[in-house]
Amino acid sequence: MTQTIDNSKPIFQQIKEQIEDMIMNDTISETGRVPSTNEFAKYHKINPATAAKGINQLVEEGIKNVVFML
Repeated sequence: MTQTIDNSKPIFQQIKEQIEDMIMNDTISETGRVPSTNEFAKYHKINPATAAKGINQLVEEGIKNVVFML
């Protein structure tokens, strides 16, 4: 996780996009482990619920093969 959070769009949207970028850039595989909500929260100094909202958006959009720890 090297991307930073900014005010250009909602934080949960940026978390979602970071995960998508990690998958697209092979930082993690489609069946790999995504950082947990607490890891995202600690790294970006955000509320874990905000990180969870970004992860949950991916799940709702059908990216169900990604393993993550909530």
